[in-house]
Amino acid sequence: MEAEEIRILAENARMQAEKARAEAEAARVEAENSCVEAEEKRVVAEEKRQQDTYVAIEDANLATDRLNKLSDHREYIGEDGFWYWYNEETKEFENTGKTSKGNLMYATFAYHDGRLLMRTDEEYTGLVFRMNHQGRLHVIV
Repeated sequence: MEAEEIRILAENARMQAEKARAEAEAARVEAENSCVEAEEKRVVAEEKRQQDTYVAIEDANLATDRLNKLSDHREYIGEDGFWYWYNEETKEFENTGKTSKGNLMYATFAYHDGRLLMRTDEEYTGLVFRMNHQGRLHVIV
């Protein structure tokens, strides 16, 4: 009976070893599948990176071309005294309606014969001042 017990022990050891081998093989297959999945994700990410880089380079080139074009077509003051700017769509200069004349935007005062005189630029849009009959200065808003 001793030989049969040894054979049974050996068979049990072989079955445990086979079970361990099968578990190890399943773990290896799972790890390999994870590697394949990770590689697929890496390839997709690399393709996206390349596409994003291409788009960024194209956008930078377009912006550079636009800036160069605008630099070659800078705003200027026309003979009529108005600012002109370059319309990129029509490829022509257009009057902005803004005069090139500076506006000082302040008032100067003089007191003469009991009257307060206020002088401003014709485009002045600030506060207006008046002196009442008692000689007090009032701000008209």
